[in-house]
Amino acid sequence: MVQVRLSNEKKPENSAWGEEMVDSFERASELVAALAGEFSIAQAGIEIEIRMHNHKHGTRH
Repeated sequence: MVQVRLSNEKKPENSAWGEEMVDSFERASELVAALAGEFSIAQAGIEIEIRMHNHKHGTRH
């Protein structure tokens, strides 16, 4: 799942978030790149956090 939060420090009321199920890191990367391109977000303005889910133990890491 890719969760995206778009925030605007100057206008917090213009912030938004959403999520999308994806089947690969490649697809997740494509989604982030598309958003960055559409909203003119520089690479320095993007933060990525990866969380892995261990189905065997039922916990998030």
